[in-house]
Amino acid sequence: MFGFIAKCFKTDLKDPLDKPPSMIKTIQRIQDTIYTFFKENSKLVWRGCAISLQEIFESCFPDRNAPVLGYQTAANFIFDPLLGLLTAGTNKLQQQGASFCIKHLIEYFVE
Repeated sequence: MFGFIAKCFKTDLKDPLDKPPSMIKTIQRIQDTIYTFFKENSKLVWRGCAISLQEIFESCFPDRNAPVLGYQTAANFIFDPLLGLLTAGTNKLQQQGASFCIKHLIEYFVE
């Protein structure tokens, strides 16, 4: 669902309730929502999360090498929070979901 929204709005993916509206803030909220699904012990759910993150990356970041909110690149903006969840060591299911998404995204980048 989140990936579909990103495909529709692309770089105009901005929550009008933000003052000022910001694609980055909107994507961060979407990422946080996606991460809540990691508590489900389901590879199917995690796959949906990974695909959504991939589609957000593809649709919202036409210049993938440009810095994004202090991150080196758009890829770092997507990967670093996942790595943080993976290394936090506080929730095993969350770590599994993050690692599943990281694996999926690495396979996407290698293709």
